[in-house]
Amino acid sequence: MKPALPVDAIREDVVSSWQTGGCLVQSPPGSGKTTRLPLWLLEETGQEILLLLPRRLPVKLAAYQLARQLDEPIGQTVGISLRDETRRGASTRLTVTTYGAFLRRLTRDPELTGVSTVILDEFHERQLDQDTCLTLLHSCRALFRPDLKLLVMSATLAMDTLHQRLALPKVESDGQLHPLTLHYRPVRTKDWLGELLGVINEARRQCNDHILVFLPGLRDIESVKQRLPTDCLSCIVHSQVNNDDLIDQLRSSNAAVILSTNLAESSVTLPGVRCVIDLGRERYARVDPHTDLTELVTRRISKSSADQRAGRAAREGPGLCFRLWSETEHNALAPDQPAEITQADLKPLVLNLADWGLHREDAFWLTPPNPGRWQVALSQLHAWQAIDSAGAQLTDHGRTLIRVGLSPALAHLVSLATEAGLVSNALWFAALLSLEQPLPEPVRDAFSSLVAQGDARLKQETRRLARSLGVTLNNQAGTLPDALLIRAFPQRLVRVDSDGNARLAAGRQVRSREQTPKPGWYLLLHGQDQGGSILANTLWPLDEAAIIAALPETETVRYRPEQDRFEAEQRRGAFVMSTRPTRPDARQKVEAWRQCLIQTPVRQWPDAESLGFWIDRYQLVRHHLPDDWPDLPTPDVLVRWAEPYLSALTRLSGLNTPEVLNAWLGYDKVKQLHRLCPSRWTAPSGRSVPLVYDADANRVSADLKLQEAFGLSESPRLVGGHLTLTLNLQAPNGRTLASVIDLPHFWASVYPEIRKEMRGRYNKHPWPTEPMEAPATQATNRQLARQRTS
Repeated sequence: MKPALPVDAIREDVVSSWQTGGCLVQSPPGSGKTTRLPLWLLEETGQEILLLLPRRLPVKLAAYQLARQLDEPIGQTVGISLRDETRRGASTRLTVTTYGAFLRRLTRDPELTGVSTVILDEFHERQLDQDTCLTLLHSCRALFRPDLKLLVMSATLAMDTLHQRLALPKVESDGQLHPLTLHYRPVRTKDWLGELLGVINEARRQCNDHILVFLPGLRDIESVKQRLPTDCLSCIVHSQVNNDDLIDQLRSSNAAVILSTNLAESSVTLPGVRCVIDLGRERYARVDPHTDLTELVTRRISKSSADQRAGRAAREGPGLCFRLWSETEHNALAPDQPAEITQADLKPLVLNLADWGLHREDAFWLTPPNPGRWQVALSQLHAWQAIDSAGAQLTDHGRTLIRVGLSPALAHLVSLATEAGLVSNALWFAALLSLEQPLPEPVRDAFSSLVAQGDARLKQETRRLARSLGVTLNNQAGTLPDALLIRAFPQRLVRVDSDGNARLAAGRQVRSREQTPKPGWYLLLHGQDQGGSILANTLWPLDEAAIIAALPETETVRYRPEQDRFEAEQRRGAFVMSTRPTRPDARQKVEAWRQCLIQTPVRQWPDAESLGFWIDRYQLVRHHLPDDWPDLPTPDVLVRWAEPYLSALTRLSGLNTPEVLNAWLGYDKVKQLHRLCPSRWTAPSGRSVPLVYDADANRVSADLKLQEAFGLSESPRLVGGHLTLTLNLQAPNGRTLASVIDLPHFWASVYPEIRKEMRGRYNKHPWPTEPMEAPATQATNRQLARQRTS
């Protein structure tokens, strides 16, 4: 008999919903959804079931637990499928895999032949691969497989949006398996390590089982491990550490301190854990879409992550959780972290959609991708000739980028090298970079020996890449030609000038971890984005002759808006070699203005005050009526509409951007915008009052004297009835007395108190006891009396 788990209570509802297409399953941490639910479905279908999890370790742990319940080894009924490891057999009907590996399978087999069900687990993490899978599965069901069953599972994600968008029923499991005791222990940032060690010692005195400690990154884990008492057993859970036998290791060991990143947050139950210590921080990689470099950022976790982590302690018995922050800080945490799609490099997503022939506007989005990042990805992939100009069709080169199983930038290098007959050298080079291992200096001279002496991981990764392309791999590797590297990584070129200043083409400063490199040209192989600058770990020197051949010298005119002047720039490729003031001709002037506008967010274009008013109105209409109004144009689109206006200007500041936006929107839509969001409103007093629109606050307001609203029973509604006008009712001196939406409540409950205070202070103005019966007016009592006698 299997032990009872809370999720068992919803078995009938899950199976019933599954039979009609699927469901959304929300179940508390530790309730057993990952290791129970797939086995229920195995009893209902003879076809394959796919269980998707975010990372390799949870895949292996889940597969182990599922197979163990069937008294089988992995590879029989339950199998795993990872990028570099597959354990499946003829009898496998439940395959546990990562979202990334599933995307590669979906590329090979869009119809998911023989698959009955796809389970998207731990969906609250909202990684880019997870959103991509949901988008493509939605298309798969619509185009090929209306019978494909879809289950989305999470312990903490709010399911309302998914329920509305996917039209799948919600099935919720209540209750926690065991009681959990929470302690809040705020630590000081500067001495977090010492205070954390104190909490670990306290937990060891109270708990005779394993203690799970959540830390931001591997460096933090190593710092804690070095300071643990000598009698304290410990183990590390991290993506760079082999944890294949973690479950058996924990089952057989004495009480240990498990040091983990958020990798242990969304995996199956770790046996023997009865205490969690949570530092409340996580580290995530923020990708610069231009350079593909990552910036490692530490941030507070969300409430949902805190719940996930705490739940680890109460899965096998009463649990204890120490949160190293205050309860007040906890209440201020965000419910969830932003979906990765809003801040990720979107080239993989663009490639996957183009592979399906999907346009961005036609795809299903739970959270739409960031428009600016989408445009950067499109531009780069088009420059690489991986997609067509419309961004909806893959070229042969683009299909190779998907097939290789590397980041798009490294796959681009491999594809170019394949065309040049240098694919084996490129595979060794790309594998070396993808593993992000430390490289010796000078790396160019050491490359061949690095390959010859390569460790098992390097050889395994390179052979995997060779298999994915179906090519023969040489055991020795030579360096790739500079011309090929320059063509593959133009965004990673670094120029060091005679003063030792190192910069990328876009102007970002590059600092070397070692000594300052000599003046010349380099390729940035490894580096970290640090916000204001880039820290280079490895620079590959390039021959200047190759740079001169690859990057022709040109002269362009650039407009500097901050000084309102033009400069002639001497460039080599995208690098500015020198500048001088210049007086452009008419054609050069317009082109310089065009380039300036393309690089400027639309909201920062000229005529700021009237432009802000136009955009706020438009964004409110777009928010409330999304199906009828398109996204605002990007700068490169709007600049085409601005071109007829530019040639007539003497200064760029004279550009009437709202008029350009009107031209883009069209006469009928502009007329509709004015009707939905008028610029003025006529108050009951008869005065035309200007309206203030604030898209960020989802608000429209008007300032008027309180007496001008007498007799008004309801505030008008704007934006097609979606927004109530906020009336900022003012005293005679212009001070706002109340911001009102609910006028009946204001007149009945708030106005009497205001009248008591104001009638003595401003006795020249009317303050009637029955404001609904009084005439709306701007006049004083004396002026009203004159009006009555005249």
